[in-house]
Amino acid sequence: LYKRRYFLLLYLKELLILRRAYHVRDTLSMIRMSVTPASFRPIEGHVRRLRGRDAIGINALYASEGGPSHYFPDTIERAVYYGVFDGPRLASVAGTHIVAPNQGIAIVGNVFTDAAYRGLGLATRVTSAVTHELLERGCAEVALTVDPGNTPALAAYTRLGYRPGTSVVEARLERRD
Repeated sequence: LYKRRYFLLLYLKELLILRRAYHVRDTLSMIRMSVTPASFRPIEGHVRRLRGRDAIGINALYASEGGPSHYFPDTIERAVYYGVFDGPRLASVAGTHIVAPNQGIAIVGNVFTDAAYRGLGLATRVTSAVTHELLERGCAEVALTVDPGNTPALAAYTRLGYRPGTSVVEARLERRD
């Protein structure tokens, strides 16, 4: 059966229009931030490029606060993911939603740090590594979305040279028919 469910990032006025044909759930107000090669300020620190074989550790980290996580090795292999390890344990990860250097843009996402390791700058390091690789691949702009109430994340992204842009809404949609 084909399910008519979607997860979208859109502007508020678009969401209001889509409510006519879709049930809208799980809305999150976010801020779009972006960085260019000229504004990027990388942060040094030991990180490792993640590969498909790391999918089990990535899933375990994302699921550590009770949410589902279903990343497959081929997904990680095709995307850009970096992590910080404490021994064999993945402590922090950042990855990508979209990589389109031919269009000049990429979207960073899935930034997450285990609760026991927060406040150590690990998320800043992995986000820096992902951003650096995307800019090296020829992206003229790298973007991400962040909860405006997530003060540590806003500070980390600003430290890397990301600048705030427009407000957007993330939402799950399901067709009414």
